[in-house]
Amino acid sequence: DRQTKKDLEIFGDGKSPNSVFNFYNQTKTIGGKDYLLELMENPLIDIEELNNRTELLRFIASIDFDLKISSGQFGYIEHYVKLNTPTLRNNIIDAFFNNNSYRMNPGNDYYLIQSGIQQLKYLFNHLKEKLEILSKYDLPKGLNEQTKLLKEFIENDDFTDFNKKGITISVSSLNRLDFMLRKKYKNELHDFIKSIYVLDAYISIGKVANTKKLVFPEYSESLKPHISIS
Repeated sequence: DRQTKKDLEIFGDGKSPNSVFNFYNQTKTIGGKDYLLELMENPLIDIEELNNRTELLRFIASIDFDLKISSGQFGYIEHYVKLNTPTLRNNIIDAFFNNNSYRMNPGNDYYLIQSGIQQLKYLFNHLKEKLEILSKYDLPKGLNEQTKLLKEFIENDDFTDFNKKGITISVSSLNRLDFMLRKKYKNELHDFIKSIYVLDAYISIGKVANTKKLVFPEYSESLKPHISIS
């Protein structure tokens, strides 16, 4: 109940730095933090699900898996995904005029589109490297599902502009990518972001378990309630 959670400082009402939630929270994204909170507010009771989650967290901790993207970098992506402005038009003429218009009269929306897509380019290429590493392992069930979704999205042929060398994105590519991401693949982009949030939360728990040298529990299927701690 609420009083027990308060006495145990599970969440600390968002104020206590010593709460269990804050102990495990090393997330880099707002969505990752929210998903971690959701995990802790809705504990599992099915032993198979408990074992699957424990296996996933143990795996992440064992290989010290992480995503090298800062909260600031991902913040640009989150702002970009939430933009309510019309997408840029997918043709070279409009791309040229959009860019010239921004140069003469800098606008916040165009800047957010540039910055968001720029950070997505980095994230796509970083994920390809990370997923290549993970492909060498026999992945736990939950992690396997997430990585499949991520892999399908970043390897979509409509996003080949992200594969081009260099940091900058051309004017025409910017318009095309914005059209693809925020219109053609709008729902898929939201699912992609959600998968990053899930990974962020699991990585946070695994990282803490690794650095604090925590031991993972083993669950008994005995009908008689008991607990054994060393």
